Amino acid sequence: MFHLTRGFCINSVWFTKIRNIEVLDRAKELPNELQAEIGNYLGMADSLSLLMSMRKALAIPPDVLKKQQERWVTEQFTSLFQDHRWLKHVCSEGFNPVLVGNFLPGGYVVLYLASNRNYEALDKANGDDLIACFDDLYGRTSPSLFLASLRSHKIDIRTLEVQFPELTLNISPVLEMQARNYIFVTDIDAVFLGEEGITFIAYYVDRILVERSDKASGSPLSLAPPSPAPSTPEPSTPAEARASRRDEDRLFRHFRGYTWSQRSKNTKSWVWEYGFDIEKDSERRWVCRLCIQKNAPKPGNVIAFGTQNAERHLWDHHKIQDPSGRRSAPASRKKPSKGYQTITKAFNLDLATPRDQAIANRFIKSFDKNVFQRLVVEWVVESNLSFREPENGRLRAIFEYLSPFVASTDAHIGHDTVRRRAIAEFEKHKGKVIDVLRSAPGMIHISFDGWRSRNKHSLYGVACFFRDGDGNARKLILGVPELTVRHFGANIGHEVIEVLETYEIPDEKIGYFTLDNAPNNDTAMDTIGERFKFCSKERRGRCFGHVINLVVKAILFGKDAEAFEGRLGHGDVSATLEHELWRKRGPVGKLHNLVVAIHRSDVLTTLLRSIQRLEFDASEDHRVRSRKPLNVVVDNETRWLSQFYMIRRALTLRPYLETLVLKHKQEWEKENTSKRSKRLKASAIMPAICRDENKLDDKDWAVLEAFKKILQSFEDAVKALEGDGIQRKRKQGHFESYGNVWDVIVGYEFLLAELEKAKAMVDQYPEPEHFRVNINLGWKKLDEYYNKLDETPIYYTSLALHPAYRWGYFETVWSGRPKWVSKAKDVVQSVWDRDYKALNISRCGSGEPAAKRQRTQYYSPFEQFKDEARVRPCQGFDPDEADDEYVRWQKDLLPTDSDVRNPREYWHSQRFKYPRLSQMAMDFMTVQAMSAECERLFSAAGRMVTPLRNQLEASTMSICQVLRSWLQAGIVEEVDPILLDKADETVAEAVEEKGVGEWLKGLRTQMREEEAGWE
Repeated sequence: MFHLTRGFCINSVWFTKIRNIEVLDRAKELPNELQAEIGNYLGMADSLSLLMSMRKALAIPPDVLKKQQERWVTEQFTSLFQDHRWLKHVCSEGFNPVLVGNFLPGGYVVLYLASNRNYEALDKANGDDLIACFDDLYGRTSPSLFLASLRSHKIDIRTLEVQFPELTLNISPVLEMQARNYIFVTDIDAVFLGEEGITFIAYYVDRILVERSDKASGSPLSLAPPSPAPSTPEPSTPAEARASRRDEDRLFRHFRGYTWSQRSKNTKSWVWEYGFDIEKDSERRWVCRLCIQKNAPKPGNVIAFGTQNAERHLWDHHKIQDPSGRRSAPASRKKPSKGYQTITKAFNLDLATPRDQAIANRFIKSFDKNVFQRLVVEWVVESNLSFREPENGRLRAIFEYLSPFVASTDAHIGHDTVRRRAIAEFEKHKGKVIDVLRSAPGMIHISFDGWRSRNKHSLYGVACFFRDGDGNARKLILGVPELTVRHFGANIGHEVIEVLETYEIPDEKIGYFTLDNAPNNDTAMDTIGERFKFCSKERRGRCFGHVINLVVKAILFGKDAEAFEGRLGHGDVSATLEHELWRKRGPVGKLHNLVVAIHRSDVLTTLLRSIQRLEFDASEDHRVRSRKPLNVVVDNETRWLSQFYMIRRALTLRPYLETLVLKHKQEWEKENTSKRSKRLKASAIMPAICRDENKLDDKDWAVLEAFKKILQSFEDAVKALEGDGIQRKRKQGHFESYGNVWDVIVGYEFLLAELEKAKAMVDQYPEPEHFRVNINLGWKKLDEYYNKLDETPIYYTSLALHPAYRWGYFETVWSGRPKWVSKAKDVVQSVWDRDYKALNISRCGSGEPAAKRQRTQYYSPFEQFKDEARVRPCQGFDPDEADDEYVRWQKDLLPTDSDVRNPREYWHSQRFKYPRLSQMAMDFMTVQAMSAECERLFSAAGRMVTPLRNQLEASTMSICQVLRSWLQAGIVEEVDPILLDKADETVAEAVEEKGVGEWLKGLRTQMREEEAGWE
């Protein structure tokens, strides 16, 4: 028996040549090994017909070659239409479209057989199977051969257009352009073309000659359009007349402010057949029609002063050139490039010498163009340089001096390298994402939000959330479109619709939306609901983090908190006025002014550290001596959590801050006291933090301590709901998901209860009336949005279908409000009856998971509050008593239900027992509680824009973030590393409430590290 090595394959070829089939038959005993080794032969085969003979002799299934060498086969057979010998070999064995399809697009053989009038072989083919091959043909052959292949299979153009509209869309430009310059000499007649076909061809051709093969008549037949031909040739059809409504919408979304050109000049150039003619302020612009039809992120466009740039775009991006042949391809008209130093000249090698030839090959193999480009981009990114830096002539000269391959392989990168790579990767992987979204078993939920980048791009992030076939929660970034018009809700809605339509998501799969409370989002949802035919108010969920932000602002700053924040947001507010505005806000405002003054002054910062260091060194406790001085935490006026951390750090540093103010005042008095009169100088101005009205007294510190206790509860709730709902292993060692929508109602109840406790204890604090007013304002704001949960079934459904809560939770918590319970039940029942009860789902099995044991340790009071709210049934019911799944499940109670931690896992296992109800539960349990995913997106996108890279295009940022999301989701296995920033790969999954972002997460980490020795 042969050793299955590379040599065996060569021997196999020899045995095949001499037709020693007997010897080859012995190889059939080891088909698996032979199949594994056949790839070694493919790279050495010098005759395709010989390869076919070998395959046939060894009885190797044709799909084996396809699976093992699909890429190689595709590359080798792209030009096989010219290889007539091999085609004749295939046809001589009998045309088998399945066999040919394993090696090359079957349409090539169709064209070959059609052009040689081999109708006998074509009759053996299945026309339906071969229609799919035509997509590979439309741009690689002349219309005459293409129409001949259609004729051979009796495929009518009208039928093809109905069955494959995308195919004919791509064919149309070929026929439009090339039909003018070809004389159709083929066996085609008017019956085949049909009335529409004749009209279509005749519109662009004054006269089409068709030479019939009928022996009775050898004269050409003139096919004229149904209407009389004009006496003078008609002008070409304007591009705007051929633009579909969708193309027109896409065109003018990309080019705001433009209109169709009111041109007076004739546009006879062939490039206008592939372009739209638009203008703005008398500036004409050519826009690539093919890019618009493909919905390219950045359509090709040039100023219409000439046609050279348009020709170059059509050739570079679509491989289309002048069909008349009067102008060559732009690539062939380029000026000769400057000479570069080859490897032979650099090292003085003589390629005629085997040794020098081997050295040259070794050097050539050692240089990888992609690795070089990636290293250069990483250098630019990590050094925060401009992407134009690698275009520096001296730097390029250094690269070429170090390696001649940089020039010979054209490895230099430019400022648009990232953009071009990003677009190429996006187009490459987009189809995979479309397939994933189409195959998602349930609804696809959406979240979007706006952001303004450092380089003044107004972007909207669009994220989607769904589940896979295993019931696991998944998420993707779909797009980051730039909004170049005013942020009206309708404009935002149209941008989101455009993104969703790009991924061809079926209308019925569009689910629920989680948005913040901005008024323009209401209008945006109306626009989206009108397009997808759903009630916008019912499908709109509210970001829990944004609600908390409004509540805490009311607690901290009173009834006009939003007006106060809005006034501070204006850039025309002076420092003095801003200080006064903050001071009037009570203890929190006074603390803000103190912290800002210390942070802005190196002298005060050093003084604060020295005060701490002095006390630490004087302590006899070694743990105190080992402490490191702490700095103040500066709050951000739009982020309430930063104000909470400011308060918490200030309470820790209270004695040192009081000492600082005292010493600072003493030093100021010393510096501004006259040596003669021993009095303060008349011109001396006391620092603001030293004035009595700005000092924090005991009452103020007591209020800050009360705020700290209240805000701690809000932080616990936000941290539990700021995630993305995906199960991960936590630091404590257990698997859990944060950001679950079923925790929203529990979160409201928890925070309302905490505010009730605060109101009950308000008399214990100084200035109780002022404190009571702010607590009531916060409670009313929270209750206002709690009541708005009735507008959508999201929250009631997700909690009611949680096996650990069910309706028992509502009946317990709302025991004094039976109408609330009834209304919630009506909402859920309505969704069940309307959308799921009659859903056509097959049942093919059963099973349920073993519930996990309940935890006994909690990292926050909110976690303990959630567990205590779980319903513990004391008896079960017969689930077969009712036919309605929803009714049956409500009675199907088990003692372990209250221990269920992952309801999605629970419902995935129940999908056979309750197929419709599990679909409903899984759909609602993948809705997001917060719109934090967009904040995560903006944090990553913000790092791409630096002061030296402020010209980065919005489309580049958008596509890079989308690709990064696809890679992290595992849908795309590999993305060009040139597009990835190493720092982005370590971005944490948990991001705070609306408006917080990665900055606050870094602040949390920094505070924990700094305070490690202060416990």
